Amino acid sequence: MQAAEGFSPDSLRSFNEIGNERGWGPTTRAHFDAGASPGRALMVGDPETVAKKILSYDAKLGGISRMTFQMSVASLPHDQALNSTRREVDESGGGAT
Repeated sequence: MQAAEGFSPDSLRSFNEIGNERGWGPTTRAHFDAGASPGRALMVGDPETVAKKILSYDAKLGGISRMTFQMSVASLPHDQALNSTRREVDESGGGAT
């Protein structure tokens, strides 16, 4: 999964810094992968994968009217973060408000 390869290193670094400050054990790539798996919280993947996950949560929650994405945990270069957001909006048919 290309998105996970790009997102996980900085995400894990951030979580491990925070965890170390709080006395938690290390967060591993297995933890990241589990969080990104179907039915879990991380929205990581190609636009189709993320759209399926959003639709799944929409059905489980009885309808959602908006989503907020936060990419600040990982230090993606600005152009990659912007491109990712644009692809998701363009390919989902949604729009930013």
